[in-house]
Amino acid sequence: MTIYDECIIALKNDVEILTQEQDCFFIKLFEILFPLMFFGNINWELVKYKQQLNSQKDILNTYSSDELIIIFWNYGEQFGIKTTLKKFLELFDQLICVAPDTFVFFPNYNCVVEFHHDGTITMGYSNETIKQ
Repeated sequence: MTIYDECIIALKNDVEILTQEQDCFFIKLFEILFPLMFFGNINWELVKYKQQLNSQKDILNTYSSDELIIIFWNYGEQFGIKTTLKKFLELFDQLICVAPDTFVFFPNYNCVVEFHHDGTITMGYSNETIKQ
């Protein structure tokens, strides 16, 4: 059993594993909204609206714990998952161990929080506007 599998079990009924189509959709949207470097991390120098966070709990200064989020990782074959910010924070230590870098995407706000393997936590908003 992988760490990803353990996370899915721990999230119980509070998780939706994205289908391949959904996963592709959110990854493509993410790639449109945020400039990526060749190794899969966000190029924060090109993002105007960003801030460093001291802890994962600092996200609660901006978003409600009931907010729906998409979590994905920059390495691995696993599909992204949809859950609440509350469940992410409860299982934070497990979820960030799935791969070296973890992204928490707020698609309704064009916002992402990157948990980098060096320990930095950066929240940023896209420079792009997606027309519905």
